[in-house]
Amino acid sequence: KAFEILHNKRSVLLAKKEGVTRKIRELGSLPADADKFKSLTTKEMMRRLDHINENLKKYSHVNKKALDQYVNFTDQKEQLFRRKAELDEGTQAIQDLITTLDMRKDEAIERTFKGVAKHFMEVFKELVPGGRASLVMQRKRMRPHAVGTRADAD
Repeated sequence: KAFEILHNKRSVLLAKKEGVTRKIRELGSLPADADKFKSLTTKEMMRRLDHINENLKKYSHVNKKALDQYVNFTDQKEQLFRRKAELDEGTQAIQDLITTLDMRKDEAIERTFKGVAKHFMEVFKELVPGGRASLVMQRKRMRPHAVGTRADAD
């Protein structure tokens, strides 16, 4: 019977030890200057803790989550800058594509115009014997392209 009591007592104490050890791990590592508190009594440490808690009450209006918020906002800022850089690269790629397509469009218009102008000259010669005609593409800065005609009759 005495053995069972001691065994139960031992089990309870081991469970308490595990709980305390877990709590110590949750607290993290001790600061480098923790040795200076070893010489203090428990009563003295409690008095100091109460004094420190009173001093902390003065700062109750301060946002205690400010550091966490700062870290989160800094991370968000970095993510946004990376996203902006990606978007800028995408924008540049789109601008390059637009420029290329504009050049191809201008070349296609020029090629088509030359073909139409050639056929216009031939048709005009058939319609007006001894006559000459040509199409002239006039380019203006504000408007993309304007087409005009010029005909001479002999």
